Amino acid sequence: MTIKIKFYGQIAERLGGGEGTVQLPSDCPIDLKTALEEAFPGLKELTWKVAMDQKLVTGPCIVHEGAELALLPPYAGG
Repeated sequence: MTIKIKFYGQIAERLGGGEGTVQLPSDCPIDLKTALEEAFPGLKELTWKVAMDQKLVTGPCIVHEGAELALLPPYAGG
């Protein structure tokens, strides 16, 4: 399935825009970070996290049709 991804900060700068798409398998657990690094090789040189439907993903997950993915650069909170 094709999933739309939003890029932020230095990730958007490195990948040349604020959005992209990726082909991902449906209905099976995947390591999302590894799959995205394979689809967008420029990510391997950056520090980033991935969020799906506004929640950080830290391990294997199942991506569903219509999922909202976002790649987030390092950030400071307060």
